[in-house]
Amino acid sequence: MRTTTSSVALLALCAAMASTPARAEVTDSETKRHAFTGVKELDVDTVFGEIKVEGYSGSEVQVEVVKTIRAENQAAMDRAKKDIKLDVTNADGLAKFYVDGPFRCNCGNNNQGWRWNDDDRRYKVRYDFHIKIPKGVNLDLRTVNDAGISVKGTSGNFALRSVNSGIEMTDVEGSGSVRTVNGPIKATFTKNPGSDCEFHTVNGKVDIGFRPGFSADLRMKTMHGNFLTDFEVTGMPADPPEVSGAQGTKFVYRSNRFTRVRVGSGGPQMRFETLNGDVLIRKQ
Repeated sequence: MRTTTSSVALLALCAAMASTPARAEVTDSETKRHAFTGVKELDVDTVFGEIKVEGYSGSEVQVEVVKTIRAENQAAMDRAKKDIKLDVTNADGLAKFYVDGPFRCNCGNNNQGWRWNDDDRRYKVRYDFHIKIPKGVNLDLRTVNDAGISVKGTSGNFALRSVNSGIEMTDVEGSGSVRTVNGPIKATFTKNPGSDCEFHTVNGKVDIGFRPGFSADLRMKTMHGNFLTDFEVTGMPADPPEVSGAQGTKFVYRSNRFTRVRVGSGGPQMRFETLNGDVLIRKQ
């Protein structure tokens, strides 16, 4: 076999790579548990991690929090432990879990949002919440990345928000809003909502199941998808165009392009919206 100069160089490079140890990632994990009584509303606000909630017949809100840190080295691990904190409060019927760190920002109007920081990529801190609540507790849940939100067997009102994950609700009651950006929304109700609801995503299907006897006014919107339902519906007039501004002496009108239909005799306003996906309203 003839070995050229370039072949020798390549073999030397491969040998050097094989003899160089891979960068050792540092990991750390801990689990904490909290239990509260007298809670009327649960608020969980995290950035990386899943939120799972299940209703049960007990009287306590039981929260298991699993914190996982992955860092490039021990120095980054030490920095992660210093930078990222979980604030827990319980007062006046509100139990709140808030993950704070350098990814947070004051986004105006006294709202705390999130932002990216390249330096933070030397470590990653994930909080996973596994929660059991008395069925009537209201929910305000927010996450951004790495996992979704799932809720099962609850009967309180809800406000669920994510960004890069789906949201699923199974056998629930109550009314509220569900919003994400990249992911599907799926919900099944054991009792039809008595108040207005909203289900909104950008890239994903909206699939909602209601009980027989469902009666509501539906507003549905999709750009690349279809509307499908098991319920008999009657058409309703389209929403009138909204004035969005003026050009000289002329007003500029904008149509929101919602399809409006009525189920039964009408009732609460139910809004279903996606850009890329179908809207399915099921009878279950």
